Amino acid sequence: MSKHLIVFGHGQGDPGAMGNGYQEATFTRNILGQKLKAWASKLKKNQIDFYNESLDMYQQTKAGGGAYGVNGYASVTEFHLDAAASSSATGGHVIISNRFNPDSNDLAIAKVLEKYVGLWGSSKPTGTYKRDDLLNMNVFANRGISYRLVELGFITNKRDIDELTKNLDAIAKGLVEAITGESLSGNTTSSSITNVSSKPKTPSDHDKAVAASKAVHQGNAWAKLDKFNEVSKGKVRIAGWLVPDKPDGPIGKFAYILIMEHGTTKEITR
Repeated sequence: MSKHLIVFGHGQGDPGAMGNGYQEATFTRNILGQKLKAWASKLKKNQIDFYNESLDMYQQTKAGGGAYGVNGYASVTEFHLDAAASSSATGGHVIISNRFNPDSNDLAIAKVLEKYVGLWGSSKPTGTYKRDDLLNMNVFANRGISYRLVELGFITNKRDIDELTKNLDAIAKGLVEAITGESLSGNTTSSSITNVSSKPKTPSDHDKAVAASKAVHQGNAWAKLDKFNEVSKGKVRIAGWLVPDKPDGPIGKFAYILIMEHGTTKEITR
């Protein structure tokens, strides 16, 4: 039996990219993650474990843990959502070390992304893209452990997010099969996540998470989650803010306050 590890990117105070009413760290953990776990539990010949979801492997690796302490796995797959200044940027891809060629599992994961979201332009035709500047990737490459970072699609592209959420169950099944090479029985269902929050469920839980988080630097901006501040009773709330530190990065020269529908993850305006 082969063991595989799934890691969800960001977290531990870093929300990752934001767009279309979602945060990267909570989308992968709370929405996609639940489907991945359900399909992983059906494996008979392989095993998938999940890295501690309260932690950010990148931060842990920088501190001397994280990727340095992972042992006994045939592969490590880290999930992210991409972001861009232009909302037209679209598609997913599989990032691998430039020291290696894509293996059958890398290509199979890319096929799942291509089927449901499409491929990011620079990754075509295989859906894979080589890099040498990612910390976890370089540590695992040096340790001889198979690793890939999967960009599921662009959180800043409404179509990508719609396709991901609509086909969540089928995508999760396909990813589990692609990671392990094991075929799974059972039908998938169309997903509706209008009642599923990618954030803590109650104001008090959310505020505890916010209090424990810190402002993070992303692209050319500083970002911070906010408390459940209702601007109009029961209707809208301020969810966070973005402030650029230079005018030529992903969000341009403007600062944003994120306004969301109260009690949901729907972004109304910014």
